[in-house]
Amino acid sequence: NNWMSMSDRVADDSDEEEAAMICASCGNEDDEYTLKLCTACRSVRYCNRQCQVRHRSQHKAECTRLAKKDRLISQVVALQLGMTPEEVKHERWQHSEMKRIKRFILPPPPECPLCAHPLPPDPGESTFNPCCGHIICVGCESEEVVALMEKEARTGTAMFQNVNGIYKNAKCSFCRTPKSSSQDVNQARALKRANKGNVDAMRCLADVIKEQEGGLEEALDLYQKAADAGDLVSAHILAVRYLQADGVEKNEKKGLQLLKRAANGGLVIARDALGAHCSDEGEYCIAMAHWSVAAKGGSKESMEQFTKHYIAFVKEIKKDKEIENWYSKEEYNEILRSYQTAREDFDTPSRRRAKTLLGININD
Repeated sequence: NNWMSMSDRVADDSDEEEAAMICASCGNEDDEYTLKLCTACRSVRYCNRQCQVRHRSQHKAECTRLAKKDRLISQVVALQLGMTPEEVKHERWQHSEMKRIKRFILPPPPECPLCAHPLPPDPGESTFNPCCGHIICVGCESEEVVALMEKEARTGTAMFQNVNGIYKNAKCSFCRTPKSSSQDVNQARALKRANKGNVDAMRCLADVIKEQEGGLEEALDLYQKAADAGDLVSAHILAVRYLQADGVEKNEKKGLQLLKRAANGGLVIARDALGAHCSDEGEYCIAMAHWSVAAKGGSKESMEQFTKHYIAFVKEIKKDKEIENWYSKEEYNEILRSYQTAREDFDTPSRRRAKTLLGININD
């Protein structure tokens, strides 16, 4: 566990003043998730490859000097700690990446258009209605069914003929269009919305088409189109497929790019997946940083993983006084409070009623 005991010591010898959040070539100001560091000296940032090439003649001498200094530091620290320069460089990268991720602030989650409460991070706890193109939380969506249940009990009239998951007489909670039990009708509605650029409709349509015989390729094209148009969930779906070689040729680089795009856009389940991937790769400190961000966004899985590893690290600290934990008890409590606040925002009376009356499995 060298990375736990030495990350701070490595950082003490290597941390330079952080590169300014401005493109060294064109002067464009942006955040650290858009501007890319020069990988040789890590002292300047660029918008893209074109900006880096234009600035190369001005930056080359300083870049060479800083890169040489960086190599010398790595060699000295490696001798002190009994590591190779490559291992020291990797430790320093982990420490820098962990700090960068911990600074990430999640954007506000999308809201249900009816109750105006934030939608839960799990897409399974909300419903896309192809008639109007809106995503409705399960609580508001179930209000119609609850009303029909109450009317049935009051009048004795059978209201609950369930065909393909659609109850008789049910209407869309938002636009009041009668719901259809016909897959063809719903697919046509989703297609109409998708043709108008609705990315949620594209994703919904892809979800249906992928289940049809020979429809996977068309579905993947729709997911890609939606992801290119800014749909974070589609980017996450594609990322998982590329990482797991599910219906596509395995491409870890492309999968991670899509996963990071979705996570940096604020998709909590993508941040949780990044944490799991880093954990599988043995990059535990980076995994902890990803889980801490996702936990603040209300991810139950990330909070559980973060707590599990935090407790394990605390036990290691008690065994070995040289091991330094980068999360204090105060930081852990802050993350836990943020998680509890997020879960409270998701837990509306109508969503609790849906869970109780309809047996819908909503994470606590």
